[in-house]
Amino acid sequence: MTQDTHFPPPGRNWERRAPEELGVDPGKLQAAVQFAVDNEVDWPTDLSQQDVGEDARQWSTRLGRFKDRGGPTGLVLRHGYIIAEWGEIDRVDLTYSATKSYVATMAGLAFDRGLIKSVDDPVAAAETGVSIEYSPRAVAAIQRLRDRGDDARLNTAGRGIGVDGFDSTHNASITWRHLLQQTNEWQGWLCGKPDIVDWNRDVETAVARQERKAPGVHWEYNDV
Repeated sequence: MTQDTHFPPPGRNWERRAPEELGVDPGKLQAAVQFAVDNEVDWPTDLSQQDVGEDARQWSTRLGRFKDRGGPTGLVLRHGYIIAEWGEIDRVDLTYSATKSYVATMAGLAFDRGLIKSVDDPVAAAETGVSIEYSPRAVAAIQRLRDRGDDARLNTAGRGIGVDGFDSTHNASITWRHLLQQTNEWQGWLCGKPDIVDWNRDVETAVARQERKAPGVHWEYNDV
């Protein structure tokens, strides 16, 4: 961080500068941009056709509609100024794991503003009792499965409408630190899918774990 670093204001009015003004070789920058454009992801435009999580079939159902993805897009900032951009930078698109940066930033803001007193506080203490509900369309779909007695698909859809929280004995000890460091071992259903969807994603079957751990003692990539 230097004294010349500029913080872009809220909104779209971010200032642009020529790369050479900020010590960047324009030719090399353009080569990097072209590399990004030439190496577009090979996923189909219709993302509902792509299993990005490689989850087991019974848990790989999609929630809601998928928007078709756009083409290669990006921008480069140097000291807070835009020095390169390509594609549709104002387009709303799916971001997947880029949300990790958003969550980390929001957690920092919540801490600075006193909404999170300590990262070692239990998350259950902050629950408001307001649950997240499925859309009316999803509720109707689940009700149709119930009416038909389709237990197999109903189990896939989830054991009820909404999202489990932190009020169970196991989840009550989960702290903000556990969530942020992916050691939470949260137990329950989230948007119609059980937490075990995240178990053993990148572990050989021979050493795959079979039991739940206590919060804070086991790291594993997860979406909670």
